[in-house]
This record gives sequence, structure tokens and C-alpha cells, in this order.
Amino acid sequence: MLRLFGGAKSDHPLADLEQARRLLAGLRAGDAVSALVGINRWFEAVRAEQDFRADHRAALGLLLDEAAQAPLCALEREYLSTSPLAEEQKQRIWGAVYAFWRNATLAFVGSLEAFVTGAKGTGDLRARLPLLTVRALRALAGQMKWLNMRYAPVDPQLWRMAVGSHSLAEARRYARASVVAYPGVPGATTPSRSFCAC
Repeated sequence: MLRLFGGAKSDHPLADLEQARRLLAGLRAGDAVSALVGINRWFEAVRAEQDFRADHRAALGLLLDEAAQAPLCALEREYLSTSPLAEEQKQRIWGAVYAFWRNATLAFVGSLEAFVTGAKGTGDLRARLPLLTVRALRALAGQMKWLNMRYAPVDPQLWRMAVGSHSLAEARRYARASVVAYPGVPGATTPSRSFCAC
């Protein structure tokens, strides 16, 4: 669809942030695994969409990450509970949670890389760099933690991404900038503190 003064408007369901918020609110209503699987699909859809600017991708990554926190916490509790789970359910939970952390890693590290390379729309990312770095490092730590739960080896690439993310924060002098990691969660953190959690 063409806009009145030129340029094509994307018909992607997440092209508009308000519409994205409404779609994500609907995902929270289902069971935790289904909600997380849906969020993982949206992460993949955003990654595949070529028309999104870097700042829009980053904003969607933040929204998807925030929408995932409630189902993620529920699944972590269920997976680590003392009540025995059927192996199929354990695998289903592990797969959904690990895929989420992997997708979040790709989204946030991708936003940092877009900023470094000067991709279209990265000028608006400058103010969000501390938060994007914290989220990248949390996602990397989550991915490593869930690999460790299955005694799987941690890919050295994850460490390289963690070091690269923190190095960017050091080079741009925001490694100790205080941010609230998630809305409504008390307390603040910094990229440096998040790096120490990896």
C-alpha cells in the first residue's frame, strides 16, 4: 500500500508498535509454553522482515522480551520444581525457553551490531544502548544457563558476543550507566553488572 506522499508502508503485523502491543497482549492469555512459542515466532518474523529500520527492530525486540517475562518465569519455575515432569514436557519447556533466549540474543546483539555498522535507523538507538546492552547480556546469560541445565557445551560464540557487547559499552562509555532492565521490576542494573552475570 502506498502512502499519500510516497514510500511504501509495510503490511507486516508488527510494522506498527501499537498493533504489536495488542498482538502480544493476546499471546499472554494462553498457556506459558504456547505464549513463548508464539513470541519466538514473532522474533523470527521480525528477523526475516527486511523493511524494518534498526530502531524499529530494537523497539520490537524490547516489546517481545517484555511480553515473554511472565511465561518465561512460569516455565522456569515449572522446569525447576521438585514435582517430577514427564520427559516430553521437560523437553518442550526447555526447547521453548532456550529458543526464546537464543532469539532475544540475536535481536539485541543484532541491534548493537546495527548501531556499530551505522545501519539505517541507528541514530535513534544511541539513547537505548545501555538498555539494549543489558538485555543482550541477560539473553546471553540465559542461553548459557539453559545449556548448562542440559550439560550441553556453551558455544564460544556466545562468549564472544558477551565480550563484544560489553566492549562496546566500555568504548562508548556507558558500561556503568544505570538502567531499569524491565518496566515494573524494582532496582536498576548496568551493562557491567549484567556482564558479570554471564
